[in-house]
Amino acid sequence: MKNPSYFIIILIIIFLGIFIYFIFEPEGPSYPHLKNIDYNYIENQMRCFTHRGNERKEFIINSQEELQVLGEGKFSTPFCEDSQLQNIDFNTKTLLGKTTDRCGCSSTSSRSVYIDDKEKEIIYSIVITSEGSCEIAGTEGNWVLIDKVPIDYKVRFETKYMGNNCQDW
Repeated sequence: MKNPSYFIIILIIIFLGIFIYFIFEPEGPSYPHLKNIDYNYIENQMRCFTHRGNERKEFIINSQEELQVLGEGKFSTPFCEDSQLQNIDFNTKTLLGKTTDRCGCSSTSSRSVYIDDKEKEIIYSIVITSEGSCEIAGTEGNWVLIDKVPIDYKVRFETKYMGNNCQDW
């Protein structure tokens, strides 16, 4: 090498690029090696049925019996008076729910469901982005209906809070 200063400059640029890549994390989890799973977001149909009185915040429902137990926690408000549990074919579908806090003055949620065939795992990822420094604005069930989870697969829930006055509760 005729001029070692060029080599040092190139190394500095490479290390700086690697440093910046790891410091600036994208807005949500990224799983380029996994496959996305299609889902139906059914929060409106499930909003009157909650984990009320139940410490669980993550739900994997694979039968009508499990759904009926959830229905016993129905809110007793005029809005929910005539609400009925959705009819789901649990031979072909699994219902996933993850209770999250809505924080800030306003917040939005984005959801993704992935399958990892190598690890035999379903990953349900929720990213909640808030604006403003208000207190917790309520909770959300994040109910999604997916194709039946294979019996030998596990389900992992991931929640990420972003923005003002948010944290992993």
